[in-house]
Amino acid sequence: MENYKKIIQQRLWAMGLFSMSCGSIYLVGGVSGLFEKYIPDGTFGDFFSGFQVGVLLAFILLCVFFLARYIIALNSEKVLKKMYIKETDERSVKISELTGVRLQKIVCFPLLFSAIIAGYFSAEVFFTLIVVIFFISLVTAVRRFYFNKIM
Repeated sequence: MENYKKIIQQRLWAMGLFSMSCGSIYLVGGVSGLFEKYIPDGTFGDFFSGFQVGVLLAFILLCVFFLARYIIALNSEKVLKKMYIKETDERSVKISELTGVRLQKIVCFPLLFSAIIAGYFSAEVFFTLIVVIFFISLVTAVRRFYFNKIM
């Protein structure tokens, strides 16, 4: 259990660092208007600005959720044990392997950042990458639902 506690502490530090990075990007770029000169003109520019802010705020909220979850787990042995059992459950691990959850995380986050960067240059590439992310997520969700039913 001590080894798992160290893993949770590492995740806590990583989430904290990531949330501070997203927050600083939001404050420097969004609030100060530093990136506004690079945003395309017209309707797509407005959509793109909103999309950027939404993604950054979603990342910050997810980080805050996981930070709170990890802090609660580190302070309570009962919650920590429950998290450990849920995370190492053989059925859940097998379903995650079959559905490719780890691969989805590895592929979708870089694609999302690529889409945000591509939005400064081309609306077509931006929307294509977003559609690819949604398709990958949809396939993973359907596979997870299917394997949860049959296992």
